[in-house]
Amino acid sequence: MKTMFLLLLTSCSFFNKKDHLTHYYQLQNYDDQFIKSVAKTKDSLWVVDRDFSSERSFTPSEIKIMKNKERNKIFSYMSVGEAESYRPYFSKIPKDLLDKENPNWPGSFDVKFWDSKWDEILYKAQDSYLSKIINIGFDGVYLDVVDAYQRQDDRRKYASAMAKLIISISKSAKSKNPDFKIYLQNGSEIINDLDPELSELFIASIDGLSVEGYFFDYKDPQKPIVSDWFINLETVYKKYLTFKKDVVIIEYVEDKVLQQKLIDYCKMNNVNYLITDRLLKGKFFINN
Repeated sequence: MKTMFLLLLTSCSFFNKKDHLTHYYQLQNYDDQFIKSVAKTKDSLWVVDRDFSSERSFTPSEIKIMKNKERNKIFSYMSVGEAESYRPYFSKIPKDLLDKENPNWPGSFDVKFWDSKWDEILYKAQDSYLSKIINIGFDGVYLDVVDAYQRQDDRRKYASAMAKLIISISKSAKSKNPDFKIYLQNGSEIINDLDPELSELFIASIDGLSVEGYFFDYKDPQKPIVSDWFINLETVYKKYLTFKKDVVIIEYVEDKVLQQKLIDYCKMNNVNYLITDRLLKGKFFINN
């Protein structure tokens, strides 16, 4: 899910487990003041869009400033399951690579992510989207729409295709920068649709993930989920933990009692958490 707002949470760093990073997530409304504000932070991980505006990307010098003498880590958002009409690549994308438009996100189109032409656009070409992210100086990517494979009829077939795409993205990135990090936004249950060998390769290729709407109903954030889905997802994310991957649970609950239950659960299970308001008006809560 694309989230056009600012988030803040804290988490143990996956760069150095002795560090404690504060995480921020902002995908729009950039200006010179934003860059200065990021530069004033330290021990932080920022997830931003690669593109400063519709006219240009962030520059290497801007990323360097935001890193604040390497005190911060800067990640770029990157969609792997949809093509976005506002991206520079869109005017050149083969039309047979596109499918229907996402009704919830105008300008975002289902893409044949299993097609080699998408590989070229995302990571294979010399001027690929990933290459530009790395060359600008980002420390990692935050991969979205991983669960696009669930929109296909043959779930296992397309889960395999998505997993292989992400593995290839990871290999390409880490061959250029061994410290480059790969994070997922949802889609963690993909490992249930993979054969055991591919599942392990997939998990090894990533560094962390977020799980959104795990405890509480997505449409009614104050309504706790009690279902097989909850139990199954718990099993899934705990498997990632056994491989020492960072896990962040994102929720929108406002009830103080329910918030505390969530916080207690996350601390007991060694996962990070973010609680923010569902309307995305800038209200957020910070864990220690």
